[in-house]
Amino acid sequence: MKKQLDYFEVKSLKQAKVLSHDLRMKIISMFRDEIPRTAKQIADELGMSASKVHYHVKELVKLELLFLTDTKVNGGIIEKYYLPIAKVIRIRLSKTEGEGIFEHHEQSQIINNTLREFGKSFSRSVEEAKTNEEFLKPIFLQINHTMLDEDRDELYEELRLLSEKWSKRIESSNSCDRKGEEYNLLLGFHKVID
Repeated sequence: MKKQLDYFEVKSLKQAKVLSHDLRMKIISMFRDEIPRTAKQIADELGMSASKVHYHVKELVKLELLFLTDTKVNGGIIEKYYLPIAKVIRIRLSKTEGEGIFEHHEQSQIINNTLREFGKSFSRSVEEAKTNEEFLKPIFLQINHTMLDEDRDELYEELRLLSEKWSKRIESSNSCDRKGEEYNLLLGFHKVID
């Protein structure tokens, strides 16, 4: 039987598009406890209709972001239990897949959905930090500077290496079954276009 990975990096535009849908992101995030669920159980936890959730589960399975872990017969009904492909899933699109306008539009939607979800999550953390002294204060850093090409290249490389270092560290610590809390980091680096 297929086993859940510790870490998976989404590099396909199709997978990223499917995963960037708000409900599908909620479905994936429900598995933080690593307990397999049926589409019906997911629907019940979300307070939604089973048919709507089942459709989105099928889409995640079709692109191998969810996989079937077990089937059980319960009162004549076959229950299918699913898990995400990995405990940690990260979207990493560094170049546009294809050159058409459609692909650029799809990538823009993925970026917009990711930014919107990050913004909501960040705002909830800010609100929690206002009322809870023990809560880690969220940080937001935005820098806008003029740079020489060599400075730009050096910063870009440092950010890339930092991202890889922490991805590997998190991946290896997750494989050691260390339990921790989930944190959200969004890193962007781009040339400003007026």
